[in-house]
This record gives sequence, C-alpha cells and structure tokens, in this order.
Amino acid sequence: MNRFTAAEARGSCPAARMRRGCIAVPLLLASCAVAPPAALDERALLDELRATPFEPPDSGLDPDHAVALALARHPDLIALRGRLEVATNAVAEASAWRNPEFRPSLGNLVSTVGGPLSFAFGFRCFLPAPGEIDAKTAQAQAFCDQVAAEVAAREAAIVAQTRIAHASVVRFEEELRLAEHARSFQARIAELITARVAAQAATGFDEALAMLRGVELADELVVLQERLDVARTDLASGVVAAPGAAIHVKRGARRNGALLPAATASEEGALEEAALSRRPDLRALRHRYDGQQQALARIERGLWPLFLQPELEGDHDGHSAGLQAGFEIPLFDDGDALLRVEEARAREARDAYIAKLHVVRREIHVARLDREQAHRRQQHQQERVLPLLERAEVQLRAALDAGEQDALDLLAFEARLLDARRAMAGARFEFERALVGYELATGVVFEGA
Repeated sequence: MNRFTAAEARGSCPAARMRRGCIAVPLLLASCAVAPPAALDERALLDELRATPFEPPDSGLDPDHAVALALARHPDLIALRGRLEVATNAVAEASAWRNPEFRPSLGNLVSTVGGPLSFAFGFRCFLPAPGEIDAKTAQAQAFCDQVAAEVAAREAAIVAQTRIAHASVVRFEEELRLAEHARSFQARIAELITARVAAQAATGFDEALAMLRGVELADELVVLQERLDVARTDLASGVVAAPGAAIHVKRGARRNGALLPAATASEEGALEEAALSRRPDLRALRHRYDGQQQALARIERGLWPLFLQPELEGDHDGHSAGLQAGFEIPLFDDGDALLRVEEARAREARDAYIAKLHVVRREIHVARLDREQAHRRQQHQQERVLPLLERAEVQLRAALDAGEQDALDLLAFEARLLDARRAMAGARFEFERALVGYELATGVVFEGA
C-alpha cells in the first residue's frame, strides 16, 4: 500500500507542490470578481438629450431639411437601428457550430490512502443534425429582415409626421400673418368710424360693432398663436430640438409627388400589388412568417438523433478515439406538442399578414379619395377664389383710402376676405397632408420626396 513519504508530508516533494497548486487554481478562479453591469444614469442621459445641438439654416427650415434631420437624429430610429444591429449579429451567431468540449480531470488530489496524482482528458465534437445550421441561420436572417423592415416602416412614419408638422407650422404662421393684417385693417376702419361719430356721420352702434370686431380679431390672434406653438413643438420633437425652440420655417419646392395625378379607382389594384413590395410593414410581416416556417424546419430537424460525434479520451496509460451516437427515447415528450405550437405560430403569422393586407387595401382607397378631394379643393381655390380675392383686396384698399364706403360694409368685406385667405391656407395644408397620406399608404414616401 502506498504511503505518504516524509517529503510529501512536509510538502517539499513535487507531488505535494502539484497538489497544492491544483487546489489553489480553482480557488483563485472562484475568487475572481465579475465587473458589475453598468448602471443607467437617467440624469446624464437627460442632460445629453438637452445638449443635443440644433442649428437650423438662417434662411429657414424647409421640409426636406427637416426630414433629413429627423431621419438622422430621432431617438426612435436610433433605438430601432440598435435592435437591427443585434439581429444582424444574431445571424452570425446562428451560423456557428457548437464549440468542441475538452474535459480534463485530475485524480488523487486528496486521498487517505495515497497514490500517485493521475491525469486524464477527453475531447468531444458536437456535429449538428443535417440542415440544422441552415435552418437556424435562415430563421435568424428572417428575423433580421423583419427588423430591417420595421425600421423602414418607422422611418416612413417619421418622414410623414415631420412633413405634416412642417406644413402645419407653415399654415399657422400664414394664418397668423393674415389675422395680424386684418387687425391692422380693422384698426384703420375703427379710426374712420370714430371720426364719423364725432362728426355725427355715424352712430354709437357703428362704433360698438367696430370695437367688437377688434376684440374678435384679438382673440383669434391668441388662438392662432397657441396653435402655432403646438405645431412648432411637434416639429421640434421630430427634428430633436428643444420643445420650446424657435424654429423658423420656409416653404419647400413643390415635390414630384404633388405633380402626379392621383390614381383612379380602376388603378387601385395596381397600387395594392405594388404595396406588397413597397410597404415596409407588409415586408416585416412577411419576414415574420418566413421566420416561423424556418422555426418549423428546425423543430423537425431537431428530432434527428445525435450521431457520429467524434470523441477522444486519454490518460497516463494511453488514449483512445471513437464515435458516439445518441438517440432520444420519446417516452415523456415526443415533440408533437412543440411542433403544434410552432405550426400555430406560423398560422398566426399568416393570418396577421392577411389582416394587415386588408387594412392596407382600405388605407389605399381612403388615401386616394382624400388626395383627389384635396386636389379639387386646392385647384378651386387657386383657379376661382384667388383671382377674386386679389381683385377684392384692391377694391377694399381703394374704398378705405377714399373714405366714402360705409364702414360696416368695409368690416364685413374684410371679414369675408380673411375667411377666404385662411381657407386657401387650409386647402394648401390639407393637400400636403393628403399627399403625405397617399405616399404613406402606397409605400412611396421616399420616392415622392
């Protein structure tokens, strides 16, 4: 029987030193501290967002520049693009084989009967089932394509929101200017009526009506300023500026999409077919369905046995190599339940696509009608109302300068002109909104820019 020698007992022989070292290594590894996860500093992130620079051009922010800023700076898009980066890296991870396994073992580290220190090792490779890696990679790629389509869909939505917010600011700035001009005009009429009252050429009733019109215009200026502030806040949010930032805007050049006639009812079928590839939200759902089909393929291939796994073992007496095969015994779980789950998910993905397609068809139809009606209204304003307005404004200024027209008639005339001018501004905004909605519904947001 082997006994510890005196040298081993004192710890001076090589075997004793090796035992101490083999025991110390695991203890040293166990004592290694793992760095704690980085904490989220909410205040620092808020300060960083507040410090985001925003330098609009001196000439004013046009809609194309606003869209470019939104696409580059919007936090929603930055977060989604980070998700896309995760999905892209997951494709590389899915295509990798499982790492081989090396199993070293030491014997007789602690023994009451003595004996030499023994060492053995094993090496094993895990070969995937036929087609398993291809199915995993295809599923990961389908999810990556789905996320990319979701990013494109969010980009399209932000482009639409930014264009509408910009058009809204342009509209309310114009309406505010019109109201201020009407207020100035009303002040001149009020002065005229006051002079006539002093000359007993008008009554106090006329003066009261003029004062009432002035109060109405003052209230309208307040309401328009509030609406303008809200519209500027929406635009500032889109381009990631401070909520109270003073953003000076200007009209953009007429876009190519505004020159194209709206599709007729007979052409809606072609728009629906084009939307299958143009609408990113439809593409996302299609890639989701593809991913579920690949998940089904993975489940089916996962039922294959684990076979032909090379293994190498050895110790101080020698080594050996061989092949192992593993067969799962479907005693408690034959995989049928999991297969049914994935089949149900695939059907749900298909049904979700059909449901979205139903919504898209309605959106295209409504957007076509909306654009058609908005185009007719704007065309009527430009061709019929605008020439009359310009002629009426000339006559109104001439009548006011002459001081011969009845003052109350002038007030009524001024109110009608203001309403007509505001209706024109509203018609331009509604056409821009309808055009953006048409581009969003048909999937040509970027093509129409």
